[in-house]
Formats: sequence, C-alpha cells, structure tokens
Amino acid sequence: MYKIEVILNVILSLMITEVIPQINYNADCYEAIREVGTPRIWRNDNDDFPLVTNFGFDKNNLTIYDNDTSTEETFLTNNIPMLSCLHQDSKQLILWIKNFYLERNSGNSDYKMSFKVEDFLRNPENYSTDQSREVDELVFKGKIKNGFFIEAGGYDFEDQSTSLYFELKYNWTGLIVEPNPKHYTNGIKKNRKIFSAKTCLSFLPRPTVMGYNWKKEMTNALDKDVQLMRIQCLPLYSLLEAVGNPKVNYLSLDIEGGEFQVLQTLPWEKVDIEVISLESHFLGVRTPGSLEDLKAYMNERGYKHIPGAHKVNQNILIANQEIEGYITNDLFVRNDIAENAGLIHSHDSIVKTEL
Repeated sequence: MYKIEVILNVILSLMITEVIPQINYNADCYEAIREVGTPRIWRNDNDDFPLVTNFGFDKNNLTIYDNDTSTEETFLTNNIPMLSCLHQDSKQLILWIKNFYLERNSGNSDYKMSFKVEDFLRNPENYSTDQSREVDELVFKGKIKNGFFIEAGGYDFEDQSTSLYFELKYNWTGLIVEPNPKHYTNGIKKNRKIFSAKTCLSFLPRPTVMGYNWKKEMTNALDKDVQLMRIQCLPLYSLLEAVGNPKVNYLSLDIEGGEFQVLQTLPWEKVDIEVISLESHFLGVRTPGSLEDLKAYMNERGYKHIPGAHKVNQNILIANQEIEGYITNDLFVRNDIAENAGLIHSHDSIVKTEL
C-alpha cells in the first residue's frame, strides 16, 4: 500500500509540474540573477508578486539611421534580464507584458495619417497595400469583418503597413510590434485602433535580451561594424496571450531575419492562426533555415505554401554583402482556410479552384 501511495504522489507531482511551469534556470537567467543580485525567493512563476524590484532599465546613446541620414539620440529601453527566467506561458510574464510593454489605443481619437482615410478607401492600391490586398483577394475575399491581425515590423504603423488595409476597410484590430523607439513613437501618433508593443520578438520560447542592429533593422549580436543596442525581446506567444489569445486571421512577419525562428517558438496546439505572410529573402542568410526548411516545417503543422501569392517588390533592391536581390515575401495558409478559399498550389504558380 505504501508503494502505491509513493507512486501516486510521484505521478501527482509530475502532473503539477506540467500544469504549473517552474522557473527556467537557463544560462541567461543565472547571469541575470548574479547581475541584479536578487535572491531566488520564489518557487514557481505563478506567484502574484513582482519578479524583481530592480528593473535594470538601460539608457543608450545611439545613432539611429533613417532614410540614409543619422541622428544621435538617447533612448530608455525597458530591459529586464530576469524575465529570461520565465517560460513564454508564465502568468507572471503575461502580467509584466500587460503592465510594462503593451499599449492600447482606446479608439476615441481620429486617425492622424499622412492621407485622408476616404482617399485610401477609394483607391487602396495607391498606398502600398499590395501584400494585404493579395491576401484578401486570394483568401478572405472581403468576407472577414472585425478580424484580428498581428504585424511584426510595424515601422511607423503606416508606410507599407501590411495590416492598415484590413483595419481601415474591414474594421479589423490587432497587435503591432516595432522595436525601434523612433519608429514606434511616430507610429503611436497615428492613432490606429490597436494594441502595440515596443519590443522585438524572441527567437526562443522565453524572453531574451539581444543586440539590435539599427542600421539593418534586425537582432544581430555578431555584427561589430555598427553600434548595437541591448533590447528586450519577448515571445510572440506571450504577447498573444497578453491580448487575450484571440483568433489571428492574419500574421505578418517582417523582421529582417529570424522569421523562421519566431515561428518555431509557437505552441501551435494553443494558437489559432489562419494566414501567415513573412519576409523570406533573408531565410538561411542572417539566421539558419532555408525556405525549403520552412515549407517542410509549416506543412507538418497543417499549412499550405502558396507560391507566387505575393509579387516580388521590385521597388526596393537589396544590395549588400549578404545578398543582392529584391524584397520577397511568402504566404502560408492553414489547410482548412486554403480549402475553403478554393486554393491549391502547383510547383511554380497559384491555381485557384471554383467551389
């Protein structure tokens, strides 16, 4: 009888451990504990008290590049290295994101765009909306009203935005993520009806503090030719949880490298994401994983790659030491959504079937 009780206690302990994630004592976590000097006074990451009182905010004197010009500015970055101790589904982490990183426009103010909204709605093709219109015409067909998007790499929330079309035309809302403080500040002024976060997306299923290369607009701690800023990166899933984990009709990833890594952090069984567009010209260049690797990965998770769905942007030429070519994007549609939209794909072009 005693042995049975011991076995049951072990099983119960394992079940509790799985339901209540313990602190992840990874190398970054241990380093943060040493730097901050915070005692390990918690037993699990679901307690309601704050994780640390010493936030460790950093001031950075940075050269910010904008349209081939540079300006010297000082920014305050909300880096909390101790967050690296928390799993992406940690209740504490979600609370920290809600309180310190997530902003929401209540929608009480009018838009402050560089154009008139009525002009945009009359001729959206005049406002760099190719990518979002391609998704709408191929997949949603104008039927989805009041949807939800996530746009990572939001720039100023207007110029070449991949979500603005859905917001203005179909009353969607969503989450925009942009790590550059100058771009983010300009974006907030547009009064879009959204959640927003001034952060980058983590390549791991937990928060990380990474070196951010402002000139290349990406996280790249190995590049020594430009000044890097240490910036707090948060998991996409944690941000999604912070806004209530709604159905995501459209996810747009334009983070200049690392799109594949971000997708690999998602617990796919816990999210509802229908359509994904991502910038693909840096796949296998700035981060590991080719387009073929990504297609195989997404296929295993129930998504169809739609070749040729997004036209190559021949207005922007990439010419540097890494690659030379034009900006390219690829589209992935969840199988059930692709079937409902009448989409199948051949090896080199889109084939549409009439339902």
